[in-house]
Amino acid sequence: MQVKIPLLTAIIVLTTVLAIPLTFHPAAAANGPAVDDPANIWQPQGPYAPGQTGLTSRALLRYYGDPTSEFNDFVAGQLDVTDWPQTVANYGSYVANPDFQLTPTQGQFGDFGIYFNAADNVFTSTAGYAAAGLDAADSGGPFWGACDWNTGAVGTTARSTYSTACGIQMRQGLLHLVDRPAFATSVLNGAAQALADPSPPAKDPAASTHQEQCSWDTLAGTTTATGHTYPSNCISAYNFVNDPTGFAGPGSLDFCAAADHMINAGLATGMNSNCTLTGFLTFNPAAHPMKGMIRDNDPRRLALGNGFMGGINAMFGAGSVVPTYGSIDTLGPIVFFMYPQGQTADWSFYTFGYGLGGPFPDHMYDLYAAADAGSYCGGEAVDEPDNPTMVCQGTQTITTPNPNLSAPPYPCTYTFGVSNGCSFDQDLLGASLTADIPTFRAATQASFHEYGKRAIDIATYSIGIRIAALTAVKGLVNLRGTSYPNVATIAAGHKDPSYTPNNPGLYSFGGNDPSTIRYGQSQAITQLNIFRISTVWEFQTDGLIYDTLFSASPVELTKVFCNMCNVDSALGFNGPTPTIDASGNAHFRVELRNNLVWQDGVPIDASDVAFSLLGLRDYAPTSGGALKGFLDHVTVFNSRQLDAVFIGNSISYPIDMEAIIVPRHIWECTVDNSCAASANADPAKHAQYLAAGVLEPSINRRVTGYDPMAAGTLIGSGPFVCVALTGADQGTAGKGCATNATGARYDHQNIPIGGTLLLQSYDFVKNAGETRQFYQYMRNIDANWGTGSGNAASTHSGQYNEFVWADQTLDAQVDISDASNLAVCFGAVSAATAPALCAAQAGNGYNHWHINAFESTAGTIGLGEVATLQAHFGENYVAPFAWTPSSLENVISYP
Repeated sequence: MQVKIPLLTAIIVLTTVLAIPLTFHPAAAANGPAVDDPANIWQPQGPYAPGQTGLTSRALLRYYGDPTSEFNDFVAGQLDVTDWPQTVANYGSYVANPDFQLTPTQGQFGDFGIYFNAADNVFTSTAGYAAAGLDAADSGGPFWGACDWNTGAVGTTARSTYSTACGIQMRQGLLHLVDRPAFATSVLNGAAQALADPSPPAKDPAASTHQEQCSWDTLAGTTTATGHTYPSNCISAYNFVNDPTGFAGPGSLDFCAAADHMINAGLATGMNSNCTLTGFLTFNPAAHPMKGMIRDNDPRRLALGNGFMGGINAMFGAGSVVPTYGSIDTLGPIVFFMYPQGQTADWSFYTFGYGLGGPFPDHMYDLYAAADAGSYCGGEAVDEPDNPTMVCQGTQTITTPNPNLSAPPYPCTYTFGVSNGCSFDQDLLGASLTADIPTFRAATQASFHEYGKRAIDIATYSIGIRIAALTAVKGLVNLRGTSYPNVATIAAGHKDPSYTPNNPGLYSFGGNDPSTIRYGQSQAITQLNIFRISTVWEFQTDGLIYDTLFSASPVELTKVFCNMCNVDSALGFNGPTPTIDASGNAHFRVELRNNLVWQDGVPIDASDVAFSLLGLRDYAPTSGGALKGFLDHVTVFNSRQLDAVFIGNSISYPIDMEAIIVPRHIWECTVDNSCAASANADPAKHAQYLAAGVLEPSINRRVTGYDPMAAGTLIGSGPFVCVALTGADQGTAGKGCATNATGARYDHQNIPIGGTLLLQSYDFVKNAGETRQFYQYMRNIDANWGTGSGNAASTHSGQYNEFVWADQTLDAQVDISDASNLAVCFGAVSAATAPALCAAQAGNGYNHWHINAFESTAGTIGLGEVATLQAHFGENYVAPFAWTPSSLENVISYP
């Protein structure tokens, strides 16, 4: 399953009616709290620093080959938290076990189905591929009849895909082979929602209307030459009758509709009585079969791929599809890489799965815009395009000001049944460049309609998720659309001292080691390179090591707050709240926190942020999220302040700024003297790096072959750190924290099945001889904060605790009131003799401000306390929101 970031957010369940509801009704028993349950508490601070009794400071990630293996290990007592939805068959036994927590069903922020490769030689001519740099040689096609799905010269903006009438007929026929509601009900036991649009129905807008879905089918309400009459009404898109197995079989009305579509496409002249095709025109399906890429480590996707393949073989004859089975490790390089990293015409269809972050269906541009199809349609040459299916419907160029958009930003209206005058790409762009919710909905609904009537792919289902964890875990966070597998859970999770397991031998937290939370990963990974990660499991791993500029409430995903930054409205640094300039462009003016340090001890500055935003925009197909095409430039003011400028404005831009921040001193081209080769081929983009005072990521490091684990550069600034466990480099950050299936140290990023990754909470201030007080995670918790002596770095372990101390007024920000209160206590030697203004503070100011560990003269409030507060001056934790449950639903009480 691939991810489309933002990494830390999921979907928000809105008040729209679900298109096709979940039909399974789970038993009412020992469930974990639902997302909006007041018991689903989340905290913006954490993790716990090492050395605290009963608290967790390590995360052990175990990697499996499939979810079943993970679930078996969970039942065997080897895991505390799982990461994949349980099957319906497990619900009863899990709910009946008091040592297990199983979340109530919620819609997943993802979609699964089958998509096609419009560049494959089964469907289109490859003439010109070699000349356009899309393959080493042309390979013929289209091999299935004379039907070419595409028009226009390949490698140019004139290329139009999924556009010909015969191609639409062919795909509409293929879609009739899958009964999506029946598949969700019968095959998936009702624990899923059937889809017609490429977006889960829990987003807003939720889906096309039923009337629209029926209107897409060109056979609706017709009688064909073969004698079949098709109703104008439908069950769902391309689905006239119920096919109980989830797939249309020979003789069923939908199978006959599929055959009629193929005849209309010119692929055959007739059909048998059971609607299998006869009289193939100019081609033999078995001579050039479809190349089906079928995921076999997920039983849902395996069933979908096999059923779809069975329908094609039944219609065209045995051998019409040649399947390749595998996980994303084996199929990913085939499906997602273009020449020269891979081939372009080496697959026909794939059983896809996407994790779609954020509260809106704003992934549509990223996945379907022509500009993201690489050079196939005249765009920027990339080896891993965001649009792997090569959807090119009216290329639009994003510029400033945008010539395709006017005030209001989307010039087209949308009413079902009336042409809105915009191309598919204009609809996608219109949705991406508006901060107006009604405009966004109109543009998105228009894009759903165009996608549906062209039968671009087969969005099939979105899972109803229930995730399991041990009841012995306290601090679980049920993230909307994702459930327990998230950074907030791992940072806050620890042993529940109030719970005694019924079976303590199996189901005690950490396997009776309260220092370690055991986190299942239902699939192994191939990448830890932040520029090349793409799967859920790669993001779950790197997401613990790297941090993001902004973050969001796991309950209310549109509430984005400063994570690595502070909000200072007086100076115009408003963090997630953009300022709109005279040209209509959004500016995110950011002031970084003062206590940011990379895990190798190098301070973080504004240039790191500028480098990350630009570098991920240009060279990270997945972790760059929606920065590509929309982030215009970054201006660095000084070491802590910058301005990120986007093209136009969008409801999604604050969410897009939940961007991963990477260390410039590790990834920039200056580290290996590769800047000449690394420079962006677009002079305008190269100039943006120069203007920001940074250079491009190294061409040697931003590629799939660069292994940060092997190189010892797995360095972030997030809550957990990879530290060498054994060997001469034991204790060194950035490497050595993985093992293979035998338990031996494994110094590579492609952690195999049975392998593990052991991370520790990022806190190095207690290391012998350490003098840097901020050499720790900026939000970590340590009940031992302020103990020790001599103002040593170790006395500052626990930056959350230090923030609470500095924020004497307890308004979740360190401001002039706090500084003034400390100032009047400066020099005080006891509560009894403290100055009147100091003694008048709540509980006597001396008792609050006096920290022996910081003082050069014991008992005297002095420069140690002043310097500590000064280091946090202006700091806030969840700005622009107040740290209260009325402002942020279910947030933990402060302090």
